[in-house]
Amino acid sequence: MTHYPSGGPFASRPLIPPVARRPRPVAVKPRRTSVKMPSLQTVLLVALLMAVSSVLFTTLRYQRTSDAFGERMERVTAAAARILDDVRSRMGETEEIFKQDLRGEAVLRMLELPPSALPIEYSRLPRLRSRDAFGREDIPAAATGNALAFAVSAGSRAVRGPSGKSYRLEAYRIDAFYLTTVGKGPQPGSSVGLDLCRFVSVPVVDRSQVEAITVPRDRQRVLRALQQGEGGPAVRHLWHRGGNVTGSLAVIDATGKKLIPVSTLPADPAESCWGLFGSEFSVVTNYAHSSYGVGQLGRITHDRGGFPHGFEIQLGGSAASRLVRIHLCAITADRGGVPGSVAQQTTISTGER
Repeated sequence: MTHYPSGGPFASRPLIPPVARRPRPVAVKPRRTSVKMPSLQTVLLVALLMAVSSVLFTTLRYQRTSDAFGERMERVTAAAARILDDVRSRMGETEEIFKQDLRGEAVLRMLELPPSALPIEYSRLPRLRSRDAFGREDIPAAATGNALAFAVSAGSRAVRGPSGKSYRLEAYRIDAFYLTTVGKGPQPGSSVGLDLCRFVSVPVVDRSQVEAITVPRDRQRVLRALQQGEGGPAVRHLWHRGGNVTGSLAVIDATGKKLIPVSTLPADPAESCWGLFGSEFSVVTNYAHSSYGVGQLGRITHDRGGFPHGFEIQLGGSAASRLVRIHLCAITADRGGVPGSVAQQTTISTGER
């Protein structure tokens, strides 16, 4: 008989923890990524789209530049035409065109100009050409000018004196167009730096007509009528229209009885303009490229600040049929982009009485 330990053969045995098995190493194969190359059609399509986009961008950019340039051209052309039309309209009742002589120079000195709008140093009136044909001169400032001054009719009036006699008086205005500097003025390498001014004087009566009145009471009556504006605008200034300009200007005193000599003739603020082009445009200077048109009438010189710049004037014809040739060159003064410029020329037919 077989003897078993206490508990018999089915007695509980002590549990032995199982031994942990190590997992078998599994070889991991690297995953292969499949890279799909673009087709030739795709590459060509992308390249075509990029080329078309570049062409469209360039076209739009040049279109904007072209539109801006066209707008500048329209504006400067309109500004120059407006100024030439203004000169033409003001010369419709011309009594005298002042030339580059002692009388003309005295008239320019007589004008009361603001310090901020004085003429350029080389400013001169035109001389009467010996021949009617206009054209470019070989000598600087031979007959061409870059300033224009003329006397125009400002109406007439009749005043009756205490003696019963009636006196007719002629009134005039003196107009002048001239160049003035803007900023530093004309500078080498720059096309801008000049503007055009318009001086229009207050009304002035022919002094010789008043001094021809021999009756003292009639003369005083005429002076008071002028001062008070009877029969027309009030007039305080008198000058010898056909005589020596120096010392010929006088003003009616406050009592309206006598004349006081003066040396300058004031401007009419409502009619005068000290910058016809303003900050947006400029008269072209001598330093601009020849394609801008300066020097079509007068020979260019850089002496004394330069002459003639972009405002050139010639005179021809007879006194009964005077011809005034004006050549005006203007350019846009705003920076950025291609500047717009214009060169306009006109001939005004008028007469001198």
